[in-house]
Amino acid sequence: MTLPPFTLNVEILEQDPLDGNWKHRISDIESYIKEDVGAPSFLFADSEYLRRGNDPRGQQLRRTLENYYGMPPQIWSNTQWESNGFFGCLESERGLHHTWFRFLIKRLYYQNNAIDYNYTWLKMGFFTSWSPDRQKSVLCLDCTSEFQEFIRKTLETGNNNDPFLLDPYCFHIIIIEAIARTIDDSIWALRNIVRETEKKRFSATRYQYNPARFQTLYETSRHVIHSWETFTVATETLSKITRRHERFMTSKEKKVNEPDMLCIQKVHDLLDFYQGQLYGLKIRTESMQQRQENEIEVTQTLAVTADSAYMKENASNMKGIAYVTMAFLPATFVSAVFSMSFFNNGSGGGSSQPGSPDTGGQDWSVSPKIWIYWAIALPLTVSSLLFFQLGISFIGRFAKSLSSR
Repeated sequence: MTLPPFTLNVEILEQDPLDGNWKHRISDIESYIKEDVGAPSFLFADSEYLRRGNDPRGQQLRRTLENYYGMPPQIWSNTQWESNGFFGCLESERGLHHTWFRFLIKRLYYQNNAIDYNYTWLKMGFFTSWSPDRQKSVLCLDCTSEFQEFIRKTLETGNNNDPFLLDPYCFHIIIIEAIARTIDDSIWALRNIVRETEKKRFSATRYQYNPARFQTLYETSRHVIHSWETFTVATETLSKITRRHERFMTSKEKKVNEPDMLCIQKVHDLLDFYQGQLYGLKIRTESMQQRQENEIEVTQTLAVTADSAYMKENASNMKGIAYVTMAFLPATFVSAVFSMSFFNNGSGGGSSQPGSPDTGGQDWSVSPKIWIYWAIALPLTVSSLLFFQLGISFIGRFAKSLSSR
């Protein structure tokens, strides 16, 4: 059975060689590669079909892309594709300059006055292929529509004389600008959530707090940590791109004229500028991480303080109950003792010594066997207090041994 041809449609932003304007069109990527018009082009596509390892048509298309963009074959593995960022470069003797790099960004969708919020991972991969006299193309995979629109507006409002013919890293500065914009939006969305948790700190009444607040704090902390990780890698990725461009610029010093060298220097200056910008965004993420840790610590301290105050209030109540008990205990003890059969109050209901004459209810008498009561009650009381004290000591030692393991 013959399989239908496998095609990957791409949106193309292509610079017109006549007037320098950027035109938009849609084509399949194999037709674009065969045309090879050599005009600077941005291609946007989805990687879902490219990563179908069991489809022979997808494998053939991947080989085509690997040959055109200089991709390493292992780029399609889960290790590379699920990476939080990388940069690679390959330059041939014929002047072909290939690069591949990736950025991972966590974007949060925050809703005002809501506890729950959604998030998504932006996993964008870029592959450039450049030569002085042939292709000048960048393949952008899994970019959002907002990202594509930002690049389109940047190209349309920018200088049409950008040195795409001189420097392969002209593509990079436009992509990095869009990446910095996306990271900045992500950081501000995250900052709003962190600020909201700070504003709601211990807003309940005295000695009361919302247990769900701890879950919200730890969830927010998880997002902050993820963002710090990806932005740190993004800063390092751009640092590698800048260092590689410096090598490219050094190799061209004695091969191009001064105006062209100034254009290449301009690209390097922009890369250096965006590197500083990403570093500033990374520091802001670290600041939010510290703020979130402080908020968790403050909330835990307030919770402990509230618990202590609550326990103190309960202890005060128990102290009042103890005073009431002590007030009634002597009278209760006296009543219990005199209600025993060891006493005869003369009413005929008690017992006196056997054989003794009836007093006619006029005199009180005490049984000579009252010592039985004290012989049992006193040892029992002492043994109860002793066993209680031994039990407390045993539990304390057992808990201490568990904590030391």
